[in-house]
Order: sequence, then C-alpha cells, then structure tokens
Amino acid sequence: MPLGAYYKIWWYPEIGQGRIVKFFRKPSKGNERVFSEFDPFGEPLGNDNNVDKGDDVERFNERMSQSISRTKSRIFELAGCNPWDWFFTGTLNPEWHDTCNLEAFRKRLSQYIRDCRKKYGTPCAFLLIPEQHKSGAWHVHGLLSGFPDKAFRKFEKNEMLPHKILKEINKGSDIRDWTGYSAKFGFTTVSPIRCQAKCTSYVTKYITKDCYKTSISNGGHMFYASQGLKGKVLAFEGKRLPLDIGKVEFGYSNDYVEIADINKLPKSCIGE
Repeated sequence: MPLGAYYKIWWYPEIGQGRIVKFFRKPSKGNERVFSEFDPFGEPLGNDNNVDKGDDVERFNERMSQSISRTKSRIFELAGCNPWDWFFTGTLNPEWHDTCNLEAFRKRLSQYIRDCRKKYGTPCAFLLIPEQHKSGAWHVHGLLSGFPDKAFRKFEKNEMLPHKILKEINKGSDIRDWTGYSAKFGFTTVSPIRCQAKCTSYVTKYITKDCYKTSISNGGHMFYASQGLKGKVLAFEGKRLPLDIGKVEFGYSNDYVEIADINKLPKSCIGE
C-alpha cells in the first residue's frame, strides 16, 4: 500500500462548487469504497432502542450512520450535477390510495413520470425523497426537471389552501399545483428553484435517522432518482495539489480523510 497523502478534487458543475478530499494514503481499487463511506455529512446517532434482537447496538448505529452519510453524499451529487427546475412536495389522497404502501406509490409515480415524457416529448427527470408521517402515510419531497410550464398551475389567493401556503402566496411566492399529479395521487405543491446551490444543500436535510428506519423497514430506499443522471466530475487527482489552488483550509477530518469545500475550480484543473 503506497504511503503518504493523496488528493482528489471533485466538481459539482450545476452549482459551481467543489470538494477537495485529502486521503491519508492513496485509495486503491479495493479500498476506495471504504474511504468514500466517511464524509462530513455523517451525524451522531447515539444508541437506538429499536434494534432487532440479536443485533449489536453499536454495529447497528455504525451501519446506519454510514448508510445515511453515503446517501446524503449521493443526493448532494445528483442535485448538484444536474439541472433542476422545480422543488416538489407530493402527498397521497387516502381515498384513492393505500398511503402506507411506499412501494406501490413509487411504482405508480415512476410510471406516471414515464407517461409525462411521452406526453410532453421532454426528458422529464426526478430526484425524490420519501418521508413518512407519524400516521404511517407517505409523501415525497424532491426535484424535477424537463416538465413544461403548462404542466403546473399557479395557485390563486382565493383558493382553499393550507394557511402556511396562502401566507407564502400573499408574500408573492410562486407556488403551483402539479395538475396531473394532483388528479392521480393527491395534494401537491411545486415551486421554481431560484438558487440550485441552496436547494442542493436543503434536500439532503430530509435524510435522517427516521428516514433510514422507516424506508428500510418498509423494503424501500431513502431516495429514488431517474436513470442516466450525471455525477460529480473528477477534476484532479495526485500526490500534490495544483500550485494555483491557493491556501486550503480543511473543515472536516477523521481517521481516513480531510475535506475542504471550494467555490472555484483552479485553472490547472479545467479541461482535465
């Protein structure tokens, strides 16, 4: 195993942000995944009383923490490397659907979005995170792209809407109804994304300890995404950072890596 530091610079083109990762030894093909499991998105979970019998509490929490970290990192990557137009929240009408059946919800929604691609002739894409209410009912938050404006209808101030939404509309917020979704599934809100960088950071907040337990226990995943989405770009790798990178302040470190976020890609890395 080669000794000494090894650097990688990852770039998220749609939000103009990057990440420098300093490995304390060069990751090989066999151990790359081990290193990549540890990142600054991890959260302290503490002990958990809902561990299956026979499972060690510490091992369970470590596995859950690593899974949450990897998922947040992947969502940040997909959100920051693809052009998104809309932030979406969708619910299920209990009179039409079994609101507690996440897999059935996922299948119907995926099919509906495929139908939208045919209808509009555009590459409609999604990045969705399921969330379970205390009642057991599921709803989703996420990002959409490729849908034309005509797919959404602006809510009016005189409509019967939740107070929180009416308050935002009265302030001038652009909040819309995804008419096709609401006719098939339930109440929904869609808003145009004003700042993708902020939105990218925001959507990772939905990945929590509760999200892990409820999604996995229901045989699902912590997020769902369209196929063919772009990933982060490896802009540089080597034993020494480019000379034009300037001073680097690493904001996170553990036994495996140090990580620093950057807002500008060094000229020497452009085109690599």
